[in-house]
Parts: sequence; structure tokens; C-alpha cells
Amino acid sequence: MMKFKKIKKGFLYFLISMMLVTLLPQTTLAKEEKQYKTVKVGYYISEGFQEYNEKNSYRSGYSYEYLQKIASYTG
Repeated sequence: MMKFKKIKKGFLYFLISMMLVTLLPQTTLAKEEKQYKTVKVGYYISEGFQEYNEKNSYRSGYSYEYLQKIASYTG
């Protein structure tokens, strides 16, 4: 009976320690400088998908808006 209580207590400590390890947030050290790389993306004119107005250099279309959204997230 005493052996069963020790095993039960040990198992309980094990479960609590595993919960603490997995649930507590981990901190990491960030680099001081972020190194950004420029990515160039090709743009071709296709009606409805990617459009370009030569008069005012206005670009529009689904693909263009998608690229702009990605740029807003990545800086």
C-alpha cells in the first residue's frame, strides 16, 4: 500500500512538471540587428488579374493587392 502511494505521488509530480514545461512560455533572445533582403517580383499586364495604367502609373488587380498586403506585413 505504501509503495502504491509513492508511485502515485511520483507520477503526480511528473505530470505537474511536464505541464509546467509545456505550458509556460519560452523566451528567446532576439538579434540586435534585423537584416532585410530586397525581393524583386515580376509584374506582367493581364486584364482583370494585373493591370497597369500608363497615364498615371496606376497598378491594380488581385495579384497586385496581394503583393501589397504581403509587403505591409514584411515591411
